[in-house]
Amino acid sequence: MSATQRKVSESGSEAPASGGAIEQAQEKVGAGVEQAKSSAGSVIRSQVDERSSQLGEQLHGAVQALRQAEQTMEQEGTPGGQLVERAATEMERTARYLSESDGRRVLNDLEGLGRRNPWAVIGGGIVLGFLGARFLKASSSRRFEEYRKTYESSWAPRQQLPSAEPVSHYTGAGA
Repeated sequence: MSATQRKVSESGSEAPASGGAIEQAQEKVGAGVEQAKSSAGSVIRSQVDERSSQLGEQLHGAVQALRQAEQTMEQEGTPGGQLVERAATEMERTARYLSESDGRRVLNDLEGLGRRNPWAVIGGGIVLGFLGARFLKASSSRRFEEYRKTYESSWAPRQQLPSAEPVSHYTGAGA
């Protein structure tokens, strides 16, 4: 028994401290942590579910555009129609998966992918980071111009201070 868990009575004998209060506090903290984890998990699952359904709907629109392009290519006799058809088929399959799957399934599948092929996930993260950096760089001049126009009135030119001769404050002996 540690010194913090002992209570010394006036007679000098040691008695155990109320360990019940410590255990109750630990239980309350544990219950709070579990509740926060559960709440965060449900919010994440619902967001993934909502976003994946939206992405699935957008992909269905892109599939229709690819199918129209493939038909146009066939009519004109342009090569590559089979590639476009294959891309449309795969995109349609992905769109169906995203539209029909709930957030829990999408998260479980992503977790499984990460466990089976971690380098692919790392590579995907690098690619996404690179694309994000390119996007920010491309929009930085536009954002700077918008910022400058917004705060241009507060950009008053600085006034030049008159130049002054340096002043020596040394008053030591022998000066």
